Amino acid sequence: MARKSAWTKNIITYYKIVSNTPQMDVIKEFRDSLKGRKPSTIRVYLAAAERAVKMVNLSQSGSYTELLVWIHQNPPEKGARVTPFVKFLHERVTANRSAAAEEAKHIRESIVQLMGDSLRTQKNPTLASKRDLALIASLCSTPGRGNPRDWPRDCLRLEAGHVILWEQRIGEPAFALALRFWHAWRERLARPDQRRLYRKASQWSQANLLFPGPGGGRLSRAALNNALRRFLGGVGEGTPLTPQRIRAAFLAGARAESDTLPAL
Repeated sequence: MARKSAWTKNIITYYKIVSNTPQMDVIKEFRDSLKGRKPSTIRVYLAAAERAVKMVNLSQSGSYTELLVWIHQNPPEKGARVTPFVKFLHERVTANRSAAAEEAKHIRESIVQLMGDSLRTQKNPTLASKRDLALIASLCSTPGRGNPRDWPRDCLRLEAGHVILWEQRIGEPAFALALRFWHAWRERLARPDQRRLYRKASQWSQANLLFPGPGGGRLSRAALNNALRRFLGGVGEGTPLTPQRIRAAFLAGARAESDTLPAL
């Protein structure tokens, strides 16, 4: 796989920092948000917030949303002055959603950039490296279809110069090129002379799977994780850039794109 750029390493480092940042104490965050108010007001609001969460294990609540839901399901007594704390939680939920959307966008842009860099800089790529890129391109292009290792061969085709995956035209050039290369190799190795030249068994060449294993059956369950590890060149080890995280990022992108389409 091509040498990874400093730009890519910086992105991986960013995710490592984000994933290892400990969560702050929600009461401390609420206290900080009250700066500038009268001390007596701060004491009343903090006491109400502490009473509201005293029955909650904050180490297990996991998010502002879960804490907010719990408070709604277990409303405090009348006159508890918990409204400012609830408003604070609503604001944090909104901010976190914006941050999550920005992070998903960053993941999508990172993968597209790295895919383009890999395709441009590879010299004499192996069949395995072509498969790695096509696997990742498949995952990103149609994330709602699950693991590409289970996909049939006929879900990928070329039509009028376009790459079609699951009846969807692939618009991202880097993904389309990776899939085009893989389609060409599957077609090439289906020919007996090319199969013998590249020492591929007929079970592999004639397999009905888009990404067959050595004997023509399914790839191992770890195939996608291994492809991603090689794609990242080992730089991303220990980061949240997993296939599941990448699929979620591209699903979010697809939803955001559909939400912005004009009504017919």
